[in-house]
Amino acid sequence: MYLTSDLLSNFADCLISSSNSFLSLEGELSVFNFRDSQQKIKDRSTLFDDLDSDKNPVILFNQDSTEFIINLLACWYGNRPVVPVCLPSKKRLDFVNNVIDQCGSKIYTIDFKHSQVFKIRDNKSSSLSSLAEVTDRSHTLPSNICCKPFYPSNTAIIQFSSGSTGQPKGVLITADNLLSSLQSMACIWDISNSSRFYSWLPLYHDLGLIFGVLLPLIFGGRSFVISSADFAKKPSVWLSNLSKYSITHTAGSTSGYAMASLHEYPPSLSLKSCKFCMIAAEHISASVAQKFINLSGKFGLCSTSLTAAYGLAESTLAVTGDRLNESLYFESFDQEQLNFGKAVPSLDGRLLVSSGYALLDTQISIRDDAGHELSSGLIGEVVIDGPTVMHGYLGHPALSANDHLQTGDLGFTYNNYLFITGRKKELMIINGRNIYPEDVESAIKSSIPELSNCTSVCFSVSDSNQLESVVFVSELERHSNISDFKVIADQINTIILDLCSRNCQDVVFVQRAQLPKTTSGKLQRLKAARIYLDQSFNSIYSSLNDISLAKTKISEEQITDWLKNFEFANQESAMRISRGEVFIALDSLGSSQLKQYILELTGVLLDDTFVWEYDTISKLVNHINMDFN
Repeated sequence: MYLTSDLLSNFADCLISSSNSFLSLEGELSVFNFRDSQQKIKDRSTLFDDLDSDKNPVILFNQDSTEFIINLLACWYGNRPVVPVCLPSKKRLDFVNNVIDQCGSKIYTIDFKHSQVFKIRDNKSSSLSSLAEVTDRSHTLPSNICCKPFYPSNTAIIQFSSGSTGQPKGVLITADNLLSSLQSMACIWDISNSSRFYSWLPLYHDLGLIFGVLLPLIFGGRSFVISSADFAKKPSVWLSNLSKYSITHTAGSTSGYAMASLHEYPPSLSLKSCKFCMIAAEHISASVAQKFINLSGKFGLCSTSLTAAYGLAESTLAVTGDRLNESLYFESFDQEQLNFGKAVPSLDGRLLVSSGYALLDTQISIRDDAGHELSSGLIGEVVIDGPTVMHGYLGHPALSANDHLQTGDLGFTYNNYLFITGRKKELMIINGRNIYPEDVESAIKSSIPELSNCTSVCFSVSDSNQLESVVFVSELERHSNISDFKVIADQINTIILDLCSRNCQDVVFVQRAQLPKTTSGKLQRLKAARIYLDQSFNSIYSSLNDISLAKTKISEEQITDWLKNFEFANQESAMRISRGEVFIALDSLGSSQLKQYILELTGVLLDDTFVWEYDTISKLVNHINMDFN
């Protein structure tokens, strides 16, 4: 199928016979097809016009449902851009408000179940209309209504970039950008009406939206979609359903493949139908890729099915990718030479995975800081050009740098393959050597079993002598088995000293979910550095300050005194505590506060279930102090 520039404006008419289906694994099969949905798309489009005749973008909160698709197509049918955005949870409220401010949006769409839970800040609520509040009204249009023209240069999607190194920006993706990207991917990855897609990536993410939804919609394939939350709860569902639904095409992040590889699968699992498993969206780990190859091969997945790709919002989606039926390209490079900006093959060097070749009509060059193009094997900034490159940022529509996109990513070409080494702004320069934080993080995780599944980052800061030094911060898993943090910190310092020829300035352990991430799940190392310098981490341990996690005993009196000062909702509970009779079951906030108090006082990190397991103060004290007996 060849895509034309007027396709977006004629979705309903051109694809009315399509029978694509989308599966929600929340219990029901949600079927979407144009034959049944054409009128609803037209009605919804006019409803948007009634709410906002100025054609401002519509905020599409991730709904993981066919309603998202209806709203998306209705916007395009009415020549209106869409802004896919994550649900406005408390952590992401500032991000959402920033998006609304930049877009000037007056309409947002959201599932009714969420509209009662999440709120946009008060001063915006009066100028925003939730689709959930107005869709019950009768609003049916004649079936012969005509759609508005959607010109190639019109903005189709405003995709807000991940913000891995700075403030998220609205990327302007035109109809031509989108159609060029879809055409290229369909060509090199053999996508047709017999293709069956499976995706767990959120619909506000470009990979989840464009690869998981738009490709099968346009080219007639079927797509089975689950929410990223359902995947996180049970990662094994991914491979299980690849087998169950005879999936041919799927994609996921490195972390997703790592999570799926941790599970046991029944011998009956079959992955023979899957001819395309793509790793993308974040740094590609060679060890994760190899582990997945070993696992999936047992269930019939061909070694050539696992592929890699590289892309970014500013290029619509993909920039490079492996061709169908091509194996992942692994190559080992001398680590010391990489640190000095050269890729020199070495049998015992750092193993890297390529991100494939440039896609159709895409040009890639590697450039130094002065903008000069570098030859193969030299590391510099990845610069791209082609029909998928955005037309600019919201508020700054003109693309600078002679229409070349400076990605901010560092990499090199070798044997015509592209290798990504890291982010330019995250690069650590120590003793004149380029140190990539991903290398350090990977080395520590592979060498220290206690940290293998922990979320960790490293970054550089200036020490007391104004020299760049490394800081390593790691979250602790809920069931952490670290008994002596100083021993682990010493091991980390040994690794960093070996890699960077300089002692680590600080090793910090923090509680779960403290390291900042983008809405797509990428670690924000520069933001983590700012939090560290502001001393805003809720630290469990710091080697610099030697906040000792050498454990100390605690008494019943100490816990009783703390509980006496706690405001219980139940008066009887307060009275019983005052008599020191029992340790009362606290609510989640109270138990979290007590857990932190005990941690700071004793160095003992309790499991979240401690309030049920140790129902008296004496039981809890005995548990905390048992290591000292």
